[in-house]
Amino acid sequence: MFEEAGAEELFDTFTALVRQEDADPDRLAAVLDAIDEALAAIGLHGLTRPNRSWSPLPGVRQRDPEVFCYVCPLKRCDRVESAAARCSLAEQPLERVRLA
Repeated sequence: MFEEAGAEELFDTFTALVRQEDADPDRLAAVLDAIDEALAAIGLHGLTRPNRSWSPLPGVRQRDPEVFCYVCPLKRCDRVESAAARCSLAEQPLERVRLA
């Protein structure tokens, strides 16, 4: 269908955008609109939905948010903070650590 409609490049563009972590939703919508127009020209209507809200597919888990804590920069004590702070003894900021 895409080949017949001359929309192969549009499909390639769309798949490349979807793979980008920070893809612009407006750009995605524009490419989908162009795909719809190309396919409608060969008689295939309604391939994509006009409601272009972006949400995870049912059953697909979104990536967990990254969580950080702040610990002793000298690794000498067990101090842990949830926000950036300073170690008075070392005169340094606490080290930011990503929690797995």
